[in-house]
Amino acid sequence: MMFNTEPLRTEPPAGVAADQLELFAEANGLTYERSTGQIPYKGMIFRSGEGRTITHRLRSEAGPFADAGGFRAIPGGADSDLANRWNYAAFRLPRPMPHIVLDARANNPLGISNLPTELVSSQRLKMGDPFDKRFTLYAPEGYEQDLFYLFPAHVQEALLAAPAKYDIEIKGSWLFLYTKGRQDLRDPATWEFLGHIAEELMGRMTPIAERWRDRKAIAPTTSKWRPRHPAVGAGGQQLQHRFPWRSTLVSLGVVIILAVLYVASGP
Repeated sequence: MMFNTEPLRTEPPAGVAADQLELFAEANGLTYERSTGQIPYKGMIFRSGEGRTITHRLRSEAGPFADAGGFRAIPGGADSDLANRWNYAAFRLPRPMPHIVLDARANNPLGISNLPTELVSSQRLKMGDPFDKRFTLYAPEGYEQDLFYLFPAHVQEALLAAPAKYDIEIKGSWLFLYTKGRQDLRDPATWEFLGHIAEELMGRMTPIAERWRDRKAIAPTTSKWRPRHPAVGAGGQQLQHRFPWRSTLVSLGVVIILAVLYVASGP
């Protein structure tokens, strides 16, 4: 998908990002929202914290590209200055898929996932290098063979083409890219990358997704004329979570170190 980046070619002065994005949206038939508290997605970042808000959102109803913007949420009981901030892009799949998470190793400080939800380790799957060097892959138990069908070599190649800063989640009929790093929607390079994902990754995944059937989800026939086949079985719709022990212990360790340093620097 090609975008007209001409409205973004001139570096905008500080504080006029919204004006630039409105021009870009108008030039490309997109819808722009400065801010909304109505969260349409069930991906993991969109279900975390309080005061959840999508900001500077650009959305298209046509074509493979769907939605990009920022997301902000305040952890429970935390001060607003400690809000978690993410940038995301969302792409619509042709049908619901198993819940899959590709946790990018490059953006995990101290080897600890930066994602807001910790997943049960028994759901980790290995696809072989170089894929496993780039991502930790999670899929529901019992879906190992499905993953090898859904992620053949040419799809893995397209996933590896995404910048290392992005984590990837498939949830329902959506594929999400998440990053806490920079995703400047005023930068033509950002749109070139998103256009590449829309064409290459979604172009490769779509026919596979259309053919895939969850044999574990086949329900009893409700009509002698039209058997009913649910899209994804109950066991494949949601990865299992666990209490975030590692991140909690690291946070506690940081607090203790800061407390020790404070006491040591006192009179």
